[in-house]
Amino acid sequence: MCRMMAVVGDARMQAQVLEAFHPLGKDGKVRPWETPGHLDGWGMAKYTPQGPLLMTRSGGDVDREGEAYGAASMHAIALEGALVMVHFRKATIGDVRPENAQPFVHRRWLFAHNGTIMDLEKFGPKPVTEGSTDSEDFFRRWCAQGKDMDGYRGWVETVANGCRYTSLTSLLCDGEVLLACRRSSGRLFEGCPADVDPASLPSPYTLYHWTDGRSHLFCSEPLPLLGSGWRALENGELLTIHL
Repeated sequence: MCRMMAVVGDARMQAQVLEAFHPLGKDGKVRPWETPGHLDGWGMAKYTPQGPLLMTRSGGDVDREGEAYGAASMHAIALEGALVMVHFRKATIGDVRPENAQPFVHRRWLFAHNGTIMDLEKFGPKPVTEGSTDSEDFFRRWCAQGKDMDGYRGWVETVANGCRYTSLTSLLCDGEVLLACRRSSGRLFEGCPADVDPASLPSPYTLYHWTDGRSHLFCSEPLPLLGSGWRALENGELLTIHL
C-alpha cells in the first residue's frame, strides 16, 4: 500500500500540490495493523516535451529527506511540461533501495502503482527490470506488448483474471494522455491478523480526482489544500485526461 499522485497544471499548481502531498509520506492512511508511514522509498518524475524525466528515485524516508524532496520539486516546477507524478512507497515485494522506488520510466511511458500483484510468471519469463518489485514487472510486461493507451484496460483485465492481487490501481502517461485506474480485489491483505475480516474494512486502495476545469489532480487521498470537489473513482473505473 503506497501513496501516489499525478498533477496536470501550470507551475503554480504543481508547486502547491507537491508541497501539500509531502506530508502523506508520514501521515498518509495505512491499514489498522500496519506501522504508520509510506517511508520505504520515493520518487518524482515530470513529463517534458522531450519525454518522461525522473527528478529522483530514493530508497530513503521521504519525511527525513524533506530537503531533497523540496529540491526535486523545484527542479520539476522549473521544467517545461504540464504533468508531475510522485510516489511514496510502503514496501511489500522487493527490498528497500532506489531501483524499487517509483515512478517507473520506460521509453515514452511514465507509471506508478499502488498494490501487490502475484503470479505474473504465468505470463512468461520476467522481463528485464532495474529492480525487484511486482509493480515494475507488471509495467515492463505492459510495455513489451507495444500497445497504445487504449490497450491498457485489456492488460488490467488480463492480470485481474489471471493473478492474485490486492490492487492494480495505477497512473500511466504517454505524454498525450494521463490514465488513472482504480482496481482493488479485496482478496489479499498482507499481514492481516487472523481475527480481522478484510471484507469488513474499507479499501485502502482508493484514488481520487479533483479538477477546476483547467488543472487535474489524481491522488490516493484528498488533499485538504484543494477543499471540496474531490470524487472517488469507482472500483474498476479508468479515467483519462488529455494533456
